[in-house]
Amino acid sequence: MPRLCSAAAVGLWLAAAARGYPARQPADDLSGVKAGVFVKDGNQTACGLALLDSRAAMLSADCLDFNGRAVDMDTDYRVYIDSAYDGAPAQHAVDAVTVHPGYNPDTRANNIAVLEFNGGGALDWHNYNALVPAEWDSLLYVQRYLADVSTAAWGAPNSLVQSNRTDPACADLSPLYAANANNYVCTDAVIGPPLPADSSCKVPYSLVYARAKGAYYQAGIASYAVIAGGTSLCSYASARSYFVLLADYLPFAQSVLNRTVHYLALDDTEQPQSAANFTVKDVDDDDDSHAVLSGDFYALQGIAVPSASDSDSGLDSADGGSAHDGLSRSATIGVAVGCAVGGVLLAAAAFVSVRW
Repeated sequence: MPRLCSAAAVGLWLAAAARGYPARQPADDLSGVKAGVFVKDGNQTACGLALLDSRAAMLSADCLDFNGRAVDMDTDYRVYIDSAYDGAPAQHAVDAVTVHPGYNPDTRANNIAVLEFNGGGALDWHNYNALVPAEWDSLLYVQRYLADVSTAAWGAPNSLVQSNRTDPACADLSPLYAANANNYVCTDAVIGPPLPADSSCKVPYSLVYARAKGAYYQAGIASYAVIAGGTSLCSYASARSYFVLLADYLPFAQSVLNRTVHYLALDDTEQPQSAANFTVKDVDDDDDSHAVLSGDFYALQGIAVPSASDSDSGLDSADGGSAHDGLSRSATIGVAVGCAVGGVLLAAAAFVSVRW
């Protein structure tokens, strides 16, 4: 069911990687990182899906369907998970959606939601989320996709490496980015449809990974694109894609899930900010000379990608794969987050079906 988290500051725990990195995530190889694709009513989307563990993920809120202010849970939302290192692909229906309380669909501020699925399954793996941009050597933009939704056949990811750099045009085109540059990364890179399609349109990459200490870790998801000299990525003069970084929203996710969310930092004194109700500075964009788009770019631009009228391929059971041990050394860091009372960890008590 859709819900929002009402934040109250209490003690909660995040698991941090102190030093060292897992052998299952070699340099320039994503085979050690579990990845997913978000599917709606049998149609795969261009939306970035950041898997937190075998039962939860983060997604741009604009990729969901709404009835007014309420998330439309009549839509068949599904999460497809690749085999990665354990050879165990899976798909699960989404059981619950929690939209960030600060989400503004008009400005795209706090455009993020937590999805829960596989509720009866084991927590047998998790991903680590990159925390400190200053520690990142480069960024890897990735497009994940299914070659066939009906059979859950995966295509090889498309990717592009860029330096962790600042592009002045990013702030010029987006007041939201200009006011919150530390919470986003921006790129001029776009990519065509993942499989042959009768379309000249481009789409943003869906995910961005950070390279640190010779390995890649998920860092952000596509949030929105700003287009100059056009109204879509089918015909335009210039464009920038903006990826919201996951780091500051990890306490929000943990408060929703009531369990550990994992992150990576080379410096073991680094830890996420502590507020579950953290929000970026919300800024209106009154410039009519460019277009701002978000959500599923396949659907927005009429791009045909593989879909299925019935996406039930018999993969609804839990992964059954071996546990992802993660880092050889870890530490637990106490932080103050919401959705708990009296210092005791509790699931959110109020489930409110509103958009933001």
